[in-house]
Amino acid sequence: MRPHRTREAAALLAALHPTDRRWILARLPDDAATAVAALIPALKALGPVPHAWAREMLDATRPGGGAPPAPATLVAVLDALSPAWAARLLAAAAPDHESLYAAACAPARAMALQGTLDLHRGPLPPRLAQLLAQELQSRARTLEHAGPAASVRPDAAA
Repeated sequence: MRPHRTREAAALLAALHPTDRRWILARLPDDAATAVAALIPALKALGPVPHAWAREMLDATRPGGGAPPAPATLVAVLDALSPAWAARLLAAAAPDHESLYAAACAPARAMALQGTLDLHRGPLPPRLAQLLAQELQSRARTLEHAGPAASVRPDAAA
């Protein structure tokens, strides 16, 4: 794990309840968990990490930057796209929501989505991730302003 990512992870985990922190650390690779856990006591000695700071740090670490839309909006936006494009937007803007979206769609769509995600594992180029995240946010805003009956299909969003 890169040193700056280790520090970011430690800062985020320091803000969590100890039970949640232990659960996450137990799921990291041993070397990463050891490196992150070693930094947490020093951070805790500085005092409590405000939750808002932890949220900002988490948002800053997302490939496209910023928080993804609310789950219902995310699902509605991604449902209007092909599985390939839905996977790309999901990977760019909400990689931690992959299982949420897969559970919300039909099994065949979830399999197609997973196939695309598996083909394109790894970090996206930063500018591409940023543009895809902006597109997701734009479609989410369009949907939220127009109401649930609105379409966010590519031809309708232009």
